[in-house]
Amino acid sequence: FLAIASRSARTIGISGGERSGKSAAGTAAVACCLPWCKLVWLLAPDYKQARAEFEYLQDYLLKLGVVDPKNISMHFEEQCHLETNWGTKVETKSSTDPTKIASFAPDMILMVEAGQQPYMAFLKAQARVAEKRGLLILTGTFEGMESQRWYEHLYWKGVRPNDDELLCFSMPSWSNTKVYPGGRNDPEIHKLERLLGPTLFSERCGGVPIKSEGLVFREF
Repeated sequence: FLAIASRSARTIGISGGERSGKSAAGTAAVACCLPWCKLVWLLAPDYKQARAEFEYLQDYLLKLGVVDPKNISMHFEEQCHLETNWGTKVETKSSTDPTKIASFAPDMILMVEAGQQPYMAFLKAQARVAEKRGLLILTGTFEGMESQRWYEHLYWKGVRPNDDELLCFSMPSWSNTKVYPGGRNDPEIHKLERLLGPTLFSERCGGVPIKSEGLVFREF
């Protein structure tokens, strides 16, 4: 949130373990920026997967009393949209066909389950926010799919100093102490660590990708 508020980065990656709360964190970040936006997209692999983030955002705004229920249109398998009392529009988008991520230029995009989306969708999202010097937030778990390795490359670039206004960090599953009260030492976390093994545990729970299996000296 500090990075967003200070505008020290315009592309922010929140890579989380399963049940880490990354979806709630990404949506809360969007909610904080809404007063300065006219158009916001929630971009997911399909409309279904954008539904959770839309509901989080809707709940935040209803509790704050800044959106009228009659200005909310929500569907399970189709586009959802709402409009705040001051005129900010929020729409869900699907990257099923990346070529259709076009038309208007949003002030902010939340890319949901980024690890399941193609690299072309990321490039399109970057191009869409460029016009207004907007903000792109990515959330998701590392899926380990070769075709989506771009998300891992982005992570490793964003955790180091760079010239692209990119900042990435991870949220491990055990950071959600509501689900795992014992944190890193929660018995369920230790059980998952034993069952998944080091590579899958790091990606699926730790929110940190492991380098390619082809590396001879993995430690490097």
